[in-house]
Amino acid sequence: MLKGLTQLMMLIAILGSSAHAGEPLIQVSRVDTGRALTQSLLHGSFVGPNQMEVVVVDVPGRGQSRQARIYPIRQQRIASQASVAFQLDHQVAALDIASSDNGDLLAALTPKGVFVINPADGSMRNLLSVTTMVRGADERQVLLQDFLRDLNNDGRSDLFVQGFSSMQVAIQRPDGSFGPVSHLPVSPIVNVSSEYVISYRSPRMYVKDVDDDGQLEMMVWMRDHFLLFRQQASGVFTLPPQRIEPGIRISFDDVEEMSMGITEEDQTEFSGRVLHDLTDYDGDGVVDLVTMVVKSLGVFKKQTRYEFYRGHVDGKTLRFDRVPATEVASDGIQFAMLETDIDRDGASDIMVSSVEIGIGKILRALLTGSVNFDLGFYRQQGGIFASRPDIVREVTITFDFGSGDALYPFTLVTDIVGDAQPDLLVQEGEGRLNVFPGRQDDRLFERKPIEMEMVMPDEPEQVQLTDLNGDGRDDLLMHLDKNGQRSVQVLLTSLGP
Repeated sequence: MLKGLTQLMMLIAILGSSAHAGEPLIQVSRVDTGRALTQSLLHGSFVGPNQMEVVVVDVPGRGQSRQARIYPIRQQRIASQASVAFQLDHQVAALDIASSDNGDLLAALTPKGVFVINPADGSMRNLLSVTTMVRGADERQVLLQDFLRDLNNDGRSDLFVQGFSSMQVAIQRPDGSFGPVSHLPVSPIVNVSSEYVISYRSPRMYVKDVDDDGQLEMMVWMRDHFLLFRQQASGVFTLPPQRIEPGIRISFDDVEEMSMGITEEDQTEFSGRVLHDLTDYDGDGVVDLVTMVVKSLGVFKKQTRYEFYRGHVDGKTLRFDRVPATEVASDGIQFAMLETDIDRDGASDIMVSSVEIGIGKILRALLTGSVNFDLGFYRQQGGIFASRPDIVREVTITFDFGSGDALYPFTLVTDIVGDAQPDLLVQEGEGRLNVFPGRQDDRLFERKPIEMEMVMPDEPEQVQLTDLNGDGRDDLLMHLDKNGQRSVQVLLTSLGP
């Protein structure tokens, strides 16, 4: 009783300063979307400004017609029924949402190029004829790919499609048409896994202002060096690109490749560095290089650390330090890092998830069906992170040894209270969301959460942060899958007074 009264008083205090009296912290609505072999979600504004719709794409089974359904979000809820449904053309391999001056567009990638889908009936019109690496649609799923993105900060999505011989780029004009297609000398990464299996993928690419000149540049990681394409005022990227050596040896392109490498190596003497990100973590206007290093001294003895290498610009030449300016290390495995400004001081802070593997952890998992991992929050001070986190919160992963399934809770940092202070959102099991309101002191978050009962996802990837009601604040879009029964759950933050 006392616990419930305390939480109620906390909720009233928060809402009294950030929302209308009597409004809930967030408004929850859910719609069942049925069973399917695979199901994907997109969201966009197809009808008008500040009117969002959720697109549910179904693949019922192998060889069966794929369909899309559109659910409007109106009056702070997702509709209980789709406003329209249509079959997808059999050539559609991937989908994306494109922004234009006339609203959002549902776009499709096919072997013949990029098409726009009419959300009223599913008919398609050609947007751009380009060479793609698509040779046919996967009968098991419809991919979601970022082949249309804003490359010049004008609010309109531009073409960004990888071909077998080049990266194809075209800038969208105000009237919705596209300029000429540029072919940048970027070849795909080829992986040969067997005599009969050869796969292709785009290299890792970053589109951002790397040197604070007001123009977006494109940086491409080519396994042992970067290619930097600078952009002119017209939106055209200059050739030839600059070659940038990282100054350190990077063994793997991403965590997935590193995981495969670890399994193939001797666990007693393994060390590898993976490219994590390019980001201006210290706020000086120049992009910095972030890597993750994993060192294994045995199956149960692993150490990981994130390294931050400062970037510098000499004239028009970008370079990175050969020695990290700061590191964040821990015993065990650091398996997720989120960059965010926790204390709103303008400098990037980080949240790191980590777990130390050992016999004790394994025995506890066998006995209790759960294991704890740490959420460490590191605040940046003058471009340096302390060796120990400022605060640590404990989160639980649960296991079902009967089915072999594991529930990995999601953790997010965003302002859902509406006081411009980041709040900590932590999933608790299958049916509760804990909201730890942010504080303006060294504690960062309240110790006791606001507990909200609702259906929770099985994996963090089933949760997206996005503005679904046009109020400029983050909402939560969840794609739930409970024993094959799928649903979409929307958590809309309350509007302020």
